[in-house]
Amino acid sequence: MVDSAPGQLRGGRVVGLVTVRGGMVTRALSSGEKVSTGEAVLAFDDRDWSYRREMLSSQLEEQEVLVSSKELLLHLKNLDPLPGEYRNLKFKRAAASEKLGRLQHELEVYKKLHRNNIVSDLTYREKMQDLRDAETEVASKDNDLKILNGGLENLYVTISRQELQLERIRLGERKRELAEHERNHSNWLVKAPFDGVVTMRNNYVGSYVAAEVAVGSLHDFSCGAIVDCRVSEREARRIRTDIEYDFVFFGGGERRHSIKVRPRSVKRVADCTSARPYLVECMAVGAIEDPVPDAPGVLRIPR
Repeated sequence: MVDSAPGQLRGGRVVGLVTVRGGMVTRALSSGEKVSTGEAVLAFDDRDWSYRREMLSSQLEEQEVLVSSKELLLHLKNLDPLPGEYRNLKFKRAAASEKLGRLQHELEVYKKLHRNNIVSDLTYREKMQDLRDAETEVASKDNDLKILNGGLENLYVTISRQELQLERIRLGERKRELAEHERNHSNWLVKAPFDGVVTMRNNYVGSYVAAEVAVGSLHDFSCGAIVDCRVSEREARRIRTDIEYDFVFFGGGERRHSIKVRPRSVKRVADCTSARPYLVECMAVGAIEDPVPDAPGVLRIPR
């Protein structure tokens, strides 16, 4: 004669599968399916994520082009750092000075001609204005030379180098932003942390699942199998940890299986008022072929 205590089979290691974010489910495994480490147990519609990734990728490409253009500009600045108005400034100043000297000589001649009424007042004033313009041009060139001799070449190169550095910093920010977004794609998935067998609470495909919701569990049978049984106080007194018991359960395809288990603990469940207030935890003896997590069964307890 034997008594039968209800129980369930589970893996030696069990973790809950919990969503990080919510969304519309596009893929979900069924209970009893085997998964590998990193495999998606459940996936959400990630079109919003894909759209933002395309946008970030485009921004990154644009920034890379901008950095390349700044690198080219710096190279050109190293070869020829000065803008057009400062190139050949010494020669331009010499030409302006020569022009000034020529106009000064011409004005002396025009003064004599003007005193002798050979040239008109208008012509004489125009020549004087030409001289003033030449003096202004020479003064301007002298000022430009002063600026140039003060390190203008290095200033333009330094500005170009700083602009390149700034764009490189922005490029790094773009890369980090894209990398962070790609890492966040895992939030659209519920992945298996190790090889095992899943149990799912529902068929979620096409439904909306909220964030931080337990959708199932993952069982690792490589480290053994455990049977949890609920027994009465009378049955608990008969449980021994030094002998093996039969546990009969139904596996895939409603096939009946029988395995040997050895109890390792008998504990009363706190505040339990049912007819079976004791929990017996048993270890399966040997490996189980095609185990089914949460498979219901009964523990045979001899009288």
